[in-house]
Amino acid sequence: MLVLKNEFVIRWNVMKRRCKLLNDGDFYTGSMWRYGFPLWGCGVFLFLLGTGAGLGVEAAADHASDEGVLVDTARVGLFRDAAGRGEVAGLEGLALCYFCGKGVPQDFHKAFLWAEKAGKKGNSTSQFILGCLYYDGKGGVKQDFRKAHEWFSLAAGQGNAASQFYLGVLYSEGQGVRRDDREAFKWYSLSASAGYADAQDAVGCFYDQGRAVKRDERKALEWMRRAAQQGNADGQFHLGKLYGRQEKWKEAYHWASLSAKKGNAEAQYLVGMMHMGGLGTEMDTKEAVFWWARAAKQGNQDALDMLRKMGKEDLTKDPFFR
Repeated sequence: MLVLKNEFVIRWNVMKRRCKLLNDGDFYTGSMWRYGFPLWGCGVFLFLLGTGAGLGVEAAADHASDEGVLVDTARVGLFRDAAGRGEVAGLEGLALCYFCGKGVPQDFHKAFLWAEKAGKKGNSTSQFILGCLYYDGKGGVKQDFRKAHEWFSLAAGQGNAASQFYLGVLYSEGQGVRRDDREAFKWYSLSASAGYADAQDAVGCFYDQGRAVKRDERKALEWMRRAAQQGNADGQFHLGKLYGRQEKWKEAYHWASLSAKKGNAEAQYLVGMMHMGGLGTEMDTKEAVFWWARAAKQGNQDALDMLRKMGKEDLTKDPFFR
């Protein structure tokens, strides 16, 4: 699949700007350029640097693969040649290829092996990949939050925004470390300031809940909006919910519906309620039922309860609402 020239130029310029966030000379000084990395790496970078991924390993890798930028066998061969010489750029390139299934079949075990070699040499992107694999227990390793924390910490210390976000998750949930909301907020804030959408939403939620910081609805709104404007489904839902609390129903419906269309079950339930009450949109029982059925299919109990009250619970068995 060929990438049109204009689209390539746009992606290439975006990648160059975001590369700076990694603080990793292997990318920005040009060593990867020798191996043709720019022709396929844009999608991977957009994922690694914060387009709202924040997902499990398989979903995250799929997200990067969805960019559809071609990697041919020759370029994978160049990575192998460089890796054989012990060059970090080649090791990292192979790790990314196997992690995302680009140019080679997706293989988390091989991704782990190459990422470990590069990670031990200090490569932050490979350290991030290792953290992800330990976080989810993929690539032939057992789930180990302590090791995930170790690798994320190394990458985060180099400015890797995705790793900073995941450190925030570990401290927020008490996974592999003692739960510490202040430490979580610190890492979320660093990642959010670098533009990582999931972290921006997390910072917004901390301000909204008064968690580790003084409650500040204005700051919550600001950070949630930043995430939402990047297309982050959770950020769109939280922003819509916050506008709903402020009784700004049109804004609430706008953002909640965007999130619902991306598959966020909580947003789907909220959109259903707004259609039922005519809040920010027309009153429409059929639309309400439609969105509740989609949310209930994903296990949202509130939506299922509403369907049961209306005698529509059979819709959850309809394959249309998958």
